[in-house]
Amino acid sequence: MRPVNLRRQSAVLIGLVVFVMLIAGVLGLLDGLELNAVNFAFQLRGPRAPASPVVIVAIDDATLDNTELQYPWPRLYFAQLVDRLKAGGARLIAFDVFFFEPEPFKPATYTVQGEVFGDIARRYGVTPADLIQANGLDNAGTVCGGQKLVIPTRPPQEHIVLKDTLEGLAGRYQVDPADLLKGNGLDDPCEIRPAQLLQIPVLGSLEHTVAPGEDVARVAGLFQVNPLAVLDEAGRPAQDPLTPGQVLTVEFGDPALAASLRAAGNVILNGEIRRTVAGGGELEVLGQPISALREAAAGFGITNIQRDADGAVHSILAWSTAQDRVYYSWPIVAAALYTGQPLSAAPGRSEFRLGDRAIPLNQGFLRVNFLGPEQTVPTYSTLQVVNGDLPLETFQDKIVFIGATSVSLQDVYPTPFGFRRTTPGVEIMASALDTVLRGEHIRLWSGVCASAQLCSIFERGPMLLSVLVSGALGMALLLIRQPSRAILALLLLLAAGVGLWLAAFLLFQTEIPLVAPLATLFIAFAVPAVERAVAEEQEKRRVRGIFELFISPEMVGQLIDKGIDAMRGRRAELTILFSDIRGFTTMSEKMTPEELVATLNEYLGAMTDVIHRHGGTVDKYEGDLVMAFFGAPLWYADHAERAVRCSIDMRLELDRLRARWAAAGKPSQLEMGIGLNTAEVFVGLVGSGRRVNYTVMGDGVNLASRVQDLTKDLQWPLLITEFTYARVQDKFDAEFAEARLVKGKTVPVGMYKVLGAKGAPESQRVRPLFT
Repeated sequence: MRPVNLRRQSAVLIGLVVFVMLIAGVLGLLDGLELNAVNFAFQLRGPRAPASPVVIVAIDDATLDNTELQYPWPRLYFAQLVDRLKAGGARLIAFDVFFFEPEPFKPATYTVQGEVFGDIARRYGVTPADLIQANGLDNAGTVCGGQKLVIPTRPPQEHIVLKDTLEGLAGRYQVDPADLLKGNGLDDPCEIRPAQLLQIPVLGSLEHTVAPGEDVARVAGLFQVNPLAVLDEAGRPAQDPLTPGQVLTVEFGDPALAASLRAAGNVILNGEIRRTVAGGGELEVLGQPISALREAAAGFGITNIQRDADGAVHSILAWSTAQDRVYYSWPIVAAALYTGQPLSAAPGRSEFRLGDRAIPLNQGFLRVNFLGPEQTVPTYSTLQVVNGDLPLETFQDKIVFIGATSVSLQDVYPTPFGFRRTTPGVEIMASALDTVLRGEHIRLWSGVCASAQLCSIFERGPMLLSVLVSGALGMALLLIRQPSRAILALLLLLAAGVGLWLAAFLLFQTEIPLVAPLATLFIAFAVPAVERAVAEEQEKRRVRGIFELFISPEMVGQLIDKGIDAMRGRRAELTILFSDIRGFTTMSEKMTPEELVATLNEYLGAMTDVIHRHGGTVDKYEGDLVMAFFGAPLWYADHAERAVRCSIDMRLELDRLRARWAAAGKPSQLEMGIGLNTAEVFVGLVGSGRRVNYTVMGDGVNLASRVQDLTKDLQWPLLITEFTYARVQDKFDAEFAEARLVKGKTVPVGMYKVLGAKGAPESQRVRPLFT
């Protein structure tokens, strides 16, 4: 049988697998899968609290809905936010908001001050319902500032409501009360309520005449601006003491925000670097806050969030250049201001320095060690801060990031902690800040390019090296001959790879390749295994094609299941059958060649079916002679019994054929002689690569042929040797014929006439020849 060189073919296939995986690695086709694995590792690690004092003040849906402000918000509202945070002791304030253009006309914002109706009721120990009933108020308890309330106590008391009035605010801002009502969707001047944000239609600034007893802080408080936004006649920030009748200018919009930034002295603004193609070259455009705000800020940084190959954000751009100047990302600027450490003037693509610390980068990108999903970083609504709903100490010594969290503002991104539950960009930047300050930097040794960029072969090195090592391991698995052990070794290697990868990430904050090496190892094992299975299947089909010539299809299936080795050459005890037609020559003289061939084929087909039915194997046809054997390739302990029963059925089948031929008017005077012998013989495939035959050889085969010849001399159609008789004497009736010294034997061999199975009816017993 032709050998199949599986080893060489498998080695070639593994080499091809490694080559394909190397090309995929170089082209970045595996980056997305590697990053998906990193996402799983982050989720396995789980969220953790920030090590840095970073918090977020959110531009959220609650503020958008409750203030009815249209985004972008008035700059004055941001100024009021900064003032509140500074008053709360914030250590650093950073805006994730662009202020690239001067503010167009936006209303001033004012949060109504005064007593809440429910607080008045609680002060006097009465219920709001009693207070409403005693004063004939509507169900909402609407009251005006300065209104006198009757308190239903014993004895009754009076209380004057301390609250801003619409008329007072209109006079203060020098606007028409009707415009103030309309601009805020109010029908009744008394509908304004404490903590409500009003939009005041003033343009840029207004003049205020100082009243007796007022100072700068008092004037600033009246308009809820920073004192630096209150200017004297010379256009400078007003100074105490003020003179009654003195005319001051109160600024809103950009000047008001600039004043708050300047007063806080700890605010970072951000911008971006845009690169466009113009005039055949790349043009760098720095987007930055308007000069008034930029000059008032304590720091400036850029923002650049890009998605990686898996669609999630894993890194932020640490620094970039515009017009030959280096600009750091604003969270890094925040880290420098917070720690008081300088940033390196000439950062590299692999690291930058924060004071004496080296911060690792990947192609200029900082790998973010994410804290967790959305709201892992403590987050507060802008509305809560501006309204004063939070204690001032909430922000004591905190790093406050201000940015959008509302999905409607489209500044949310998938991160390793989820694609459906996206994370606001400001929280990604908070995680970046915490990464720098915590010092637990993620080192990228996986060969993945940051932000889906193309990178060099050297940068892809870890991934490519892992592919080569896995290919070598896959080759080593070929040396394990036992499939179960090879599969076990593969599973152990895969498990070890996953364990090493997880340990590197969770214990050492290092991303190493996972998908590339494990996929290479698995495919390098699976492809040769499939090739081997295909080759074996082809070999099985070849064997099936050979054996279906000799044995029944059912036996072929069993043989294939037992394996290819079942047809290898071997010595075995078998029972050999020879049968020959008597009277065939006489019959052939009465038939045309075509009729003769058709009759012979019908006879041989019928006899073959009988042999197959009893588990026998047809060795060959020689004219009208049939040679078969029992006990190979599938072993039967009762092979001798099967052979005798088959011989009796062959005689019965011949009777049926004779009757059919006679009815059709064909010659039917045929007889059959059958000889059986049981002996140890050689059995197996014999022949060349072009033609093979599954056959038996040996002295026992020759003896069976001689026994068949003796059926003529002894005038009995079914003879067996003493060796076969010894194995079937309990199953069949037989009588001793004679001991004959046959050709090739030195000792006479006993011959027995088979009469039939014990207890068989007369119709199924062996009849003499031609009776």
